[in-house]
Amino acid sequence: DTQSVAQTIEIEEDVLRAAYDDYQAGYASDETRTTRHILLSTTGDEDEQAQLAKAEGLVAELRAGADFAALAEANSQDPGSASNGGSLGNIEREEMVAEFDEAAFALPVGDISDPVKSQFGYHIIQVEKINQTQAEPFEVKRFELLEDEQLRAAEQRVVELAEQLRNLLF
Repeated sequence: DTQSVAQTIEIEEDVLRAAYDDYQAGYASDETRTTRHILLSTTGDEDEQAQLAKAEGLVAELRAGADFAALAEANSQDPGSASNGGSLGNIEREEMVAEFDEAAFALPVGDISDPVKSQFGYHIIQVEKINQTQAEPFEVKRFELLEDEQLRAAEQRVVELAEQLRNLLF
């Protein structure tokens, strides 16, 4: 019985700490960001250099205090977000194209990115909010982690015992 074997297994503190570190790492990957952007497309007849120059001008305006939503409505070529002030809502890691994702998840709240080139054109990104879930403290999770580690070790021990029994029978 795996449960009976699990109750006899001692788990070292460093193993529990490592399991807790893995648990915490899961929370970091759950982070989402509330973002907005302005897209200057380069997928049609647009001149790429002209779009880059326009993006750099918009970045300068934004950093000087211009209203992001107003500039997005007036300039963004993203039909899904332009009319909504450039709002993309909450995005998760790897939800957007790689270049956008990398810039958005490196940007501090409130800052304006430099123009970010992707397959769609030049993005200007602003992170409005970082949404993080919080991991429970080690002391709260300790008992659950201990049970999990004991069960994992017990399953391995039961397999070993079954192998020994099989060898004895032969």
